[in-house]
This record gives sequence, C-alpha cells and structure tokens, in this order.
Amino acid sequence: MTSTLERLEIDAPVACSVTVDAFADVDDAAAALARLRGFARDGGTGWCCYPSEVVRVDGPEDLVDGAPLSAELANGQRSFSLRYVGPHYAGSIVSCSDGDTHFERTHELRAVFPGRAPGGHDVTYKTYWVASLSPIDVEKIATDKDIAVVSPVAVRFCGFSEDCK
Repeated sequence: MTSTLERLEIDAPVACSVTVDAFADVDDAAAALARLRGFARDGGTGWCCYPSEVVRVDGPEDLVDGAPLSAELANGQRSFSLRYVGPHYAGSIVSCSDGDTHFERTHELRAVFPGRAPGGHDVTYKTYWVASLSPIDVEKIATDKDIAVVSPVAVRFCGFSEDCK
C-alpha cells in the first residue's frame, strides 16, 4: 500500500528537537541593532529590512544604523528573528538539535536583494512540528497509518541555500 507521503511525492519529515526562546523587551532601534550585531558577530548571516531597503547581512558591518523593521539571521542550528511591533521589538532565538520531540520540514524560497547578484538568492527555512493527540486522534491513528496529527510550533530562517549545504 502506498502511503500518503509517497502518493504526494513528499519526503518524510526529519525527527529533531527544538527550543524557542522568545523575547519582547527590546525598547528601541539602537538596542535592536545591538542584538542583531551581536548575533552577526558570532557568525550569523541573513537579511535585515529597513524602511527604505532590504539588505543581505554577511557580517555585523552590513547592519547600518537605522530602525530595522524585521530581520532574520542564522548561524548553524540557531536562528535569530526580530520584528518591530511598535512601540518595541520582539523576536526569538530558535535552536534545533538531534532528538525526537519534533519533526522538521525544509523549504527553499527565492529572495531578491537590490544591488546584489541578479536572479536572487535561494533561502532556506525549516518548519518544526509537534504531535498533538486527542483521544479521538489516537483511535484514528490506530486504524489508519496514513493519519498523523501534528501542529507547527516554530519556523526558522536557516540561511542562504549555498550556506546550508
């Protein structure tokens, strides 16, 4: 019998463990940039959106002074996400590791940065899911192996695809 994943030509999800450390205590743009620069200084790369432009971040020097609206940086198995949610900034650090408490799916998208290589860049994101079973779900899963009930718990920017291979 062919499984649903095989019928839809979808790779099976990968088991992992994930932690999300959320914050909502960054009061101004200078403090937000300091957090971004700290993560970039430790090797984080990604992108930052300002009111007038979106820039690719390959190091802390790419984070110009100003008020970022949003940003995502990745460094190995850790990602830093920041959003302006007026009047302050909020975000999270998502970390993944070996384990079996979650499932991950990888997604590649296209990002275009003005002034950079034409054609854009492939960016990689991962979505993390966790099983959430109710008594009805357990009964259904016991009778149909193609049914699994999972809920998304986090998504993280993993970097530009050339850095994720």
